[in-house]
Amino acid sequence: MVLFNILLGALALFLGALGSHLTLENIDISDMNKFEIAQRYHMFHVLLVLVEVLMIGNDARDFFLKISMVFIIVGVLCFCGSIYAAFFFKFDYLNFLTPIGGGFLVIGWITLFVAVLARDKFV
Repeated sequence: MVLFNILLGALALFLGALGSHLTLENIDISDMNKFEIAQRYHMFHVLLVLVEVLMIGNDARDFFLKISMVFIIVGVLCFCGSIYAAFFFKFDYLNFLTPIGGGFLVIGWITLFVAVLARDKFV
């Protein structure tokens, strides 16, 4: 999980560099705004999962923390991936994944909240 998340972070850096070096004359401003949002969400959530990794232990009470990490990673792949696909490859047929990925991100944050509550309650 940690290695996969590190690869997601490297991917965020690579795609950000690639997107920033494209010529702006061929890119619509709304597409560029969506790309920047995907970049921001991508990197923030990669950092969040790294923090979750630091919080995790071998206790059964960390179950919700592990579930949160899965939802956040799947959310990043769906939400940011669909925006990247539309931006770089004009794959607009994947746009249905954007709100699904956003839902996964929200569920990930909610399960993180539950994980913190569970840790405080059972410590």
